[in-house]
Amino acid sequence: MKNYVNIKEGKPYPLGATWDGAGVNFALYSKHASFCNVMFF
Repeated sequence: MKNYVNIKEGKPYPLGATWDGAGVNFALYSKHASFCNVMFF
């Protein structure tokens, strides 16, 4: 059995993690970051 994830482009606002009714949008801002790790617990 294969599991598929449907990934779509998010929105740059509001900042933080926001439920949009179909999934969660993650938006953040950093002036100097070159990458970001998202960790789920």
